[in-house]
Amino acid sequence: MIQLIASILFGISIIGMAFLLAKTKGEGLKKQERKKARISRLKEKYKIPQKAPFQFNVNNFLRKFLIRLKIFLLKCENKIDAWLRQVSHSKKFNDDYWERFKK
Repeated sequence: MIQLIASILFGISIIGMAFLLAKTKGEGLKKQERKKARISRLKEKYKIPQKAPFQFNVNNFLRKFLIRLKIFLLKCENKIDAWLRQVSHSKKFNDDYWERFKK
């Protein structure tokens, strides 16, 4: 008896879930259609221009990359030059320090 009541309640709940799912799915489709219609009306009203499809330009990319690389290398070169000047004018090294390397 209890098993019969449980199976009837289970069947009713499955039918109810199917009904709710069908109802909400139908409303979801209607909302999408209304949204598309609203967007098309706004486009017509304000004449929103269509965006051109994105095109990757290799030449522009390489040009920008090389410019940034050049700037980076110039900064590094400047920094290294400043360090070398500090080392060469340091009091740690005698005047004959560089002469030893030239021999």
